[in-house]
Amino acid sequence: MTYRATWMADQGMDNRHQASMAKLYGANMANRVVDRVLQIHAGMGYTKDLPIERWYREMRLFRIFDGTDEIQPHIIART
Repeated sequence: MTYRATWMADQGMDNRHQASMAKLYGANMANRVVDRVLQIHAGMGYTKDLPIERWYREMRLFRIFDGTDEIQPHIIART
């Protein structure tokens, strides 16, 4: 999805649909992976001793930046 969205952008085509799908899926998948890592490491995952707490904060921002998870389905449906 990401490759197609970037290819379309390079070709000057309207890629809002593909970009929204890639962003929604990619951000949610990354968030699920980091959440699972946090679950595996339990309390240590919240400490600054491991980079997991930073990843968790960053993944949350990916779900907000360039349109929240709630906005992306509207963009996908509209296009």
